[in-house]
Amino acid sequence: MPNPWLPTWVVVVFAAVFVVIMLLHVQHVVEMGSPRRWWHGGHVLMAAAMLVMLVPIGGLPAVGPLGSSVCAAAAAGLGGSRLVLHRPAPRSLLWPLLVVDLLAMAYMFAMEAVGTAWLTLPLVAWFVLQAWGWFGGGLFPMVAALGAADPPAARGASNTPVGQVPAVVRALPGTGDLALRISLATMATGMAYMLLAMQFGMSMGA
Repeated sequence: MPNPWLPTWVVVVFAAVFVVIMLLHVQHVVEMGSPRRWWHGGHVLMAAAMLVMLVPIGGLPAVGPLGSSVCAAAAAGLGGSRLVLHRPAPRSLLWPLLVVDLLAMAYMFAMEAVGTAWLTLPLVAWFVLQAWGWFGGGLFPMVAALGAADPPAARGASNTPVGQVPAVVRALPGTGDLALRISLATMATGMAYMLLAMQFGMSMGA
C-alpha cells in the first residue's frame, strides 16, 4: 500500500538530499583523523540507512531486521565504546547523541512490527530539537571539541582545515562549516519526517 506521506516526488527529493549528505560525511571520514572520523562514519551509516528505507531493496520487510541489527550493533560498538572509553578525545555529548540516533534508526527499521506512537513521537521531538540545535549552531562547537587533527597525508595534500568543507564551498563568503551544519540539521529533519511517515502513513498508524 502506498504511503501518503511519501509520494514519489518526496522520495526522489529525500533520496537526492541523503546522497549529498552521505557523500559529504564520506569526505570527512577520508580527510579527518580519529575520533572525528568515527563520528562522521556513524552519520554515513545513518544516511545510507535512510536511503535504504526510502528506496528499499526488495521491500522494507525484507531489509528491516538486517537494518535494525546493523544500526543497533553500530550504536553499541561505535557510539558505546567512544562514550565509555572517550579516547583519544575528551568525553563529548556528541557520542551519546550518536548512540541515540543510531538506536532510533534501528527502531525505524523495526517500526512495521513494533512501532508505537508512545515511542515515535518523543523521537520526532528529539530530532526536531537536534535540527534546531544544528541550524542555530548551538551544537556545532562540540564538533571542534572532538579535537582530532587531519592525518599527516591529508595535511600534506590539502590546505582544508579540520572540520571544514571543501575549498569550492569555503570560497563562498561566510560559509565556513555551514555545509556540514546544514547537512546535520537536514538529516535530523528528514529522520523526524520519516518517523512520522512510517507511524501515520503505514497501516499500523490508522
